[in-house]
Amino acid sequence: MASLSLLLINKSSEYVWAEEVEIFLSGLTADQQTAEASCHEIQKIRQMVRPGDTLPISLAEVIYKAAGDPQRKYSCILASTLHYRIDEEWSDKRLENYKIRMIGLTASGVQRARQPIPPFQDLGKTRDVPEPAAKSK
Repeated sequence: MASLSLLLINKSSEYVWAEEVEIFLSGLTADQQTAEASCHEIQKIRQMVRPGDTLPISLAEVIYKAAGDPQRKYSCILASTLHYRIDEEWSDKRLENYKIRMIGLTASGVQRARQPIPPFQDLGKTRDVPEPAAKSK
């Protein structure tokens, strides 16, 4: 079995606020799902990462939920984006894509996906970022 965790490593000299990781599944092949597959979920992190520190984040449950809670084997391509903040500046980081094979909540295979995947649409940020005030006259 393989590990299915995201390791956030802060190589900067600044504190980094890790807000969330947004995942997208493409090419999902699954049987005996107990829910409709959304192929999109967000794993909240909301944790500060000190300079030189590492923060492991398990993705198994959020992938399982996005795949529709399959009860048997399933596979897909995982694309993900990390939303984070340094000081007051918000940023996004697209992470590498991976072909994953799972059985329920357990990963049975993980390998880097070298082929391009179909583009996914950003379904909206859930960050609690204040919107600029609109002025009307």
